Amino acid sequence: MKLHNLSVSQRLFAGFAVVLLINIVLAFFIFYKKSSISENALTITEIRTPTIVQQLTLIGTLNSSLASMRGYLISPDSGFKADIDKAWENIGVIREQVDLLAPRWIVEKNRERWKGVKESLDKIREAQKKSVALADSGLKDEAVANLKENAFPNVRKIDALAREIVDSQQALMKDDSRKLNESLRMIGYFLISGTAIVSILGLMIAFVITRSVVVPLTQTVDSMNKMQQGKLDEIIQGQERRDELGMVSKALENFRKSLAQAESERQRQAEVAQKAAEVQGRKIAMTEEFVTGAMTMVSALLQASEELQRSADALSRAARVSSEKSTTVSAASEQASANVQTVSAAGQQLSASIQEISRQVQVSMEIAEEAVREAQSSDIKIQELVESTQQIGLVLELIKNIAEQTNLLALNATIEAARAGDAGKGFAVVAAEVKSLANETAKATQDIEQRIVQMRSASNDAVVAIKGIGKIIYDINTNSSSIASAVEEQGAATNEISRSVQEAAQGTQIVAVDMVEVSNSAHETGGIAASINTAAQDLASLSTKIGDSIKTFANKINAA
Repeated sequence: MKLHNLSVSQRLFAGFAVVLLINIVLAFFIFYKKSSISENALTITEIRTPTIVQQLTLIGTLNSSLASMRGYLISPDSGFKADIDKAWENIGVIREQVDLLAPRWIVEKNRERWKGVKESLDKIREAQKKSVALADSGLKDEAVANLKENAFPNVRKIDALAREIVDSQQALMKDDSRKLNESLRMIGYFLISGTAIVSILGLMIAFVITRSVVVPLTQTVDSMNKMQQGKLDEIIQGQERRDELGMVSKALENFRKSLAQAESERQRQAEVAQKAAEVQGRKIAMTEEFVTGAMTMVSALLQASEELQRSADALSRAARVSSEKSTTVSAASEQASANVQTVSAAGQQLSASIQEISRQVQVSMEIAEEAVREAQSSDIKIQELVESTQQIGLVLELIKNIAEQTNLLALNATIEAARAGDAGKGFAVVAAEVKSLANETAKATQDIEQRIVQMRSASNDAVVAIKGIGKIIYDINTNSSSIASAVEEQGAATNEISRSVQEAAQGTQIVAVDMVEVSNSAHETGGIAASINTAAQDLASLSTKIGDSIKTFANKINAA
């Protein structure tokens, strides 16, 4: 479909509909990616991070219970026994929390590992209870042997399984962070591309639509100027168009045809008048010949009668021509008024179309504002993620303190074993192993701190990216406002054209009224000419004495 076959309102609506559609697609894409970002962030904060923290806390608490158990074996103090019970109470809470998280894990192997951790915890608990009972019975060597056989292997198994779960969750967390960053980068790229496309497309649409209106309108104005200069033989361009400008061109072409017909009629009547004047000239020459041969006594009377008759005919002919011309011009003026009214109606329709486009641009601005609010909401979610990492840091600090205390207890146990001599050698080995576990816990805690620092850095980058997104959407909103201002200016220009056309219509109506008055004056002149003609005929009747000469004169006139 060619562009000039669409009305101006349809062109404007189609152009801005394309821009609005791109904005809507952009907004829906941002909403979709926002949900993906929120999902990844919730997975990190509600599943990955709590799982890692609970596993590390479990290892530290379990080591704490073992340290208290060794202290109880060295010195049967009820405080150590209370510490053991407290540690296992905390382990029970951890088990409940991890049991709630386990169904949400996506790696089935991690659930199997957790099942193995719980089985080993039960075995360690039973071994500790048995060792406490043996120690209470005075069988400390048997109690230590029981721990070595049934507790320590399971502790190492739990440590291995828990660290495998932590490593798996850390890998998943890294993948979630990567997806989060990819979503943010994609939103940024999409926004930049969308903004560029909308800007370029908007300028192209404005240029095409403006050119499709201005060029034919300029041609129409040129045609009207030529008509004003009397050049009525050129056909008005643009009649094949199906838009409002085509309607204007057709109306102007009808107006040109009317003026051309009136001009042709005027020239034809001028030729008829010229021929009549030539005939009349021959009549005058023959009359002069007759006057020369007529009698002296009526020559003056006949000359006066003929002169009066000629004046009456000329006056009557002039009055008739004036009446006909005034009628023709009046009809042409009425036709011009109707054509100008048609142009005015087209201008008003164009103004209404521009107002509708202005409303559509306002809707696009509202969609952009909604996108800004959604970007701000994403910023708040990322800030909450940063706060969660800070809480994780506090938990890691607590674990580090527990590891340091465990290391201190192992050192004390080593000192006590040295004091005991050969009887404390086995216990010294256990103390060394506890110290090793405490050091490994401290190293794992430092590793988690480094990963949390990286996660905080990624979260801060996400905050900066989302703020950039908000600024880009704000720029889109500003561009939409500029387009709306341009549409309003074009609407004002269209209203000015419509007002000017209305004034032209009023002018043509005034001309029509004046031509009616001219026509009335011409009729009155015709009446006066008729009266003069009657007087001339009365005067001619006085020349009846020369009837034969008049008959001869009439025959010569007919022959001429």
